[in-house]
Amino acid sequence: YLPPYGVLAQEEQKIQTFFSFNLLIFYFTLFILYCISSCLRLLLSLQKKSMTQKKLYTFSQGLEYAKDYCAKEERCQSQVIEKLMSLGLTKQESEDCVAELICQGYINEQRYAELFAVSKFHQNKWGKIKIAYYLKQKRISEPCIKKGLEAIDYNEYISLIEEIFSKKYFSISKDKKIKTKKSFDYLLGKGFAYNDIVEAIKDKDYDF
Repeated sequence: YLPPYGVLAQEEQKIQTFFSFNLLIFYFTLFILYCISSCLRLLLSLQKKSMTQKKLYTFSQGLEYAKDYCAKEERCQSQVIEKLMSLGLTKQESEDCVAELICQGYINEQRYAELFAVSKFHQNKWGKIKIAYYLKQKRISEPCIKKGLEAIDYNEYISLIEEIFSKKYFSISKDKKIKTKKSFDYLLGKGFAYNDIVEAIKDKDYDF
């Protein structure tokens, strides 16, 4: 039994449509792969070009660069080492540069800690706990951190705590205990110690 010619023609048309569709998908996939491959080649080319254009410093060049870098602004050892390594010096070379900079007075960790502490206290209104934490993150030694915190005037420190506490306290529309707790929490979050907060407000009319 042979199916009618019309049925055969329809089946043949379906087969042709099926293969045409799959062929279209095949060529589209090839096109996508070609685009991806071209993008990857371009990225690799740009990366190589960037690497070849990047200036690598010698030890003496790095030392001179670091002198200028430290002269513009007070720096700590970890900052300078990181900067020199980004210029192509090895870790050992960077550390040797830092040792030379310390000898020549370009780097002084105690001086850096004192400047950092006083600056963060006056400009950012940070407490000593927060200041010490960030100095530790910069790998400043404990003795230098201690000296840095001592550079903050005690009377100014207590006065600032009372000022911040008072401002926060009167900005809250709650009862005294809630106002006091929220003010305490705010100062603790800024790095002020509990005992220092108590000392600052003990003679004031606050409920705690």
